[in-house]
Amino acid sequence: MEQIFRDKHEPRLFRLEAGYTLGVMSYSRSERLKCQEIYHHAITIGEKQPKNSKQERLEQKKMLMLTPGGEQTQKTMKELMDVVLKDCQNNLNGLNKSTTVRSASSLERTVNEATAGGDPPQKRTHVMPIGRGGTSLSNEEINNLIDVGGLQCDCCKCKSKKLLVCQRCKKAYYCSAECQKKQWRENGHKLHCRKDGEFKAEDLVQIARLKNKPELNDKIVRVVGPDKNNEGRYEVRMEGSVKGDKSFSIAAGNLNQLRPYDCRK
Repeated sequence: MEQIFRDKHEPRLFRLEAGYTLGVMSYSRSERLKCQEIYHHAITIGEKQPKNSKQERLEQKKMLMLTPGGEQTQKTMKELMDVVLKDCQNNLNGLNKSTTVRSASSLERTVNEATAGGDPPQKRTHVMPIGRGGTSLSNEEINNLIDVGGLQCDCCKCKSKKLLVCQRCKKAYYCSAECQKKQWRENGHKLHCRKDGEFKAEDLVQIARLKNKPELNDKIVRVVGPDKNNEGRYEVRMEGSVKGDKSFSIAAGNLNQLRPYDCRK
């Protein structure tokens, strides 16, 4: 499927459908940023004009379809492409959603419930537990924690231009080289930009793909630093932790990077 999606010689309808499916698969694995990259690429494929008259004629040909009721109908490739393109756009917009906040020690309660073998807490997606120490983040910053970006320039907030992407972190978007330079030098992107798989102390990250304690998946926590006793793992804690609160050791492969702080403000 990945090969079809990336192959420029395949019909655009097939590439769009492959991209949509790959995006859904990435989301199901909690790979939100990979999902976002796939949808952006799929939308670019769908919005392009046919490259020649042969491709245009192909996309105007009608295809025989079966409705959910079993009836036959005909639609052109272009009509089917428009449906898949809209689905990709809707799913991309859905990746930019609010974060649910949970108060005082909810992460510890979740761990204790899981350890004790009790009933798991109700499933909630993209939760940020906040401890007794509170948080300096504003409500807007909390709401933007899981945004994948790509809808506007992260510097000037312009929405009307095709956006450039930071080649280091692949998570920051700009309408021009001037905005990219300003964000890097003046707005803090130089401090917060991370390569794929790179984590530093005080970064906010999302726990994902845990099998032994799935109740922790989707929780947003703060990195303390590398686990000194276990290579390849990081010590993390709840936002707003105070002295005496527990920290947890999580493998790097079970941590998802969020967008850089400067891009979420």
